[in-house]
Amino acid sequence: MFGSSLIHTGPDGELMSWAQYEGEVTRAPNKLLLDVLRDLGWEINMDFYNAFGTTYYRDDATIVEDDDFLTNYDYTYALYVHGDGNFISQSGTLESQGDFSDTLRLVGENNVLDVTGNLIATGDASTALYLYGEDNWIFVRGDILAQGEGSVGIYVPDPMNRLTLSGTTISADTALHVTASNLVLIESGCQIDGDLVAEGNRSAMQFGYLFDEEGNLVERDSDFYFSFDDDIVGNWLGYLGAGELSLNGHADFESLTIQQLGTLKGDGTIHGPVINQGAVAPGNSIGTLTIDGDYTQETAAVLEIEAGEGSADLLRVTGTAVLQGGTLVLLPSGYLTSG
Repeated sequence: MFGSSLIHTGPDGELMSWAQYEGEVTRAPNKLLLDVLRDLGWEINMDFYNAFGTTYYRDDATIVEDDDFLTNYDYTYALYVHGDGNFISQSGTLESQGDFSDTLRLVGENNVLDVTGNLIATGDASTALYLYGEDNWIFVRGDILAQGEGSVGIYVPDPMNRLTLSGTTISADTALHVTASNLVLIESGCQIDGDLVAEGNRSAMQFGYLFDEEGNLVERDSDFYFSFDDDIVGNWLGYLGAGELSLNGHADFESLTIQQLGTLKGDGTIHGPVINQGAVAPGNSIGTLTIDGDYTQETAAVLEIEAGEGSADLLRVTGTAVLQGGTLVLLPSGYLTSG
């Protein structure tokens, strides 16, 4: 019995998993259901049964997982936690090689998940980190790899979660897919290869902030630097608190605000309005940054233009440019700004 014939829709607290959202694929039953069916006299393929990793059904518990685990069957997972109010620490290397699998799956509310280990999903239509539920706070400090066709690095189909990416490397065609009102915090040291997708009600993406473990803003990170060459897709509100953000693909923002200590750079196209309270410096050396929308430059803002040898930076605005003041800084070609 491989489970793919036992499917239902909702509700929460599933014994079997379901496909409810766009972008989600059907999942097989978890290990608890296999235990139930075995107790009822069903014959279970034990190789399939043993391909499931550790399974927890707990509330208000501390769960520490530091073991490595590899599953090579389709429709399985390497670690599964179902419950509310848990603190979960994962520090080992978890890998799922089968199709339609989740490397780490968390179902519940008000959980804190701290991922310092590595999550690897190599099968098709699989997910390295799958989060179902609301009001969870996820820290990702380890590395995430999702290689299969149609696979996703991090998938969050429910609203009102907070996801902090700090010093992580994520590699997947779709590095992150969130649905509805989630908050994504990108801190220093991240390298992300793959699109960042938000659908449904707008989600927020914040760069260059530092928060403590209780969610309080500690400071804006003046040493922050993040360069992103892939696409930011969907309904995002963007904020750069400090440091440098280089966008070199296509980026969809309902609005992108560059605050006083931040600098926006890159050769990409931003679809949506940009509000400059800090600095905008087109290109990564000499280059063109396109704003497919309106550009507002506030009174204390800076526009940095590098020029030399017959060429210069260009800020191309397709909408309305509202210049409330600010400073134009001309830099010779090859000048290195901070960061």
